[in-house]
Amino acid sequence: MRSRGFTLIELVVVLTISAILVAAAVPSFMWFISTTRVSNGANNFSAALERARSEAVRRGAVVSICRTLDPNAA
Repeated sequence: MRSRGFTLIELVVVLTISAILVAAAVPSFMWFISTTRVSNGANNFSAALERARSEAVRRGAVVSICRTLDPNAA
């Protein structure tokens, strides 16, 4: 009678290969996250400059941009 399932050796080999692939992918993924954060920061800054320019034109006055960590700040 043939038994269904995996042997311990097969499971260990698959887990080892999976661990190697994950270890190889982590640095690339971390670089991608870092690049995305920098790109998002640049885009947010550019949008803030555009909005400040639009407000200055609309008001006919000088406006300024102030950095804040408060997401609810106006």
